[in-house]
Amino acid sequence: MPRDNARYRVLIVDDDESVLMSLEWLLETEGHETTLAWSGADAQVLLASRSFDLVLLDANLRDVSAAEVVNWARSIGHTSRCVLLDPSTRLQQIDGVCKLGTTAAACGTQLAS
Repeated sequence: MPRDNARYRVLIVDDDESVLMSLEWLLETEGHETTLAWSGADAQVLLASRSFDLVLLDANLRDVSAAEVVNWARSIGHTSRCVLLDPSTRLQQIDGVCKLGTTAAACGTQLAS
């Protein structure tokens, strides 16, 4: 992963347009390169074709689970850091995905790593 003032390549995965646009604006304002995915399937297509330093992943995607996306990414050799985002996610679901090498956050508070 880049350090200090380097640009990060960030994949943002969420089915909520307001979340996507807010995170995109925030990260690009800080100088990072962002790519948006509206679903887990979109994320898989993007992860199959390029690498990212960080994946911000909605824990409650409608099409596939966050665990499926992370597990699939790991199976094709991705080592990107993944952060699950969703204030309504149950801790049990977060714990299961954290075992796949992710960090979970709800409302900006780290819950597990």
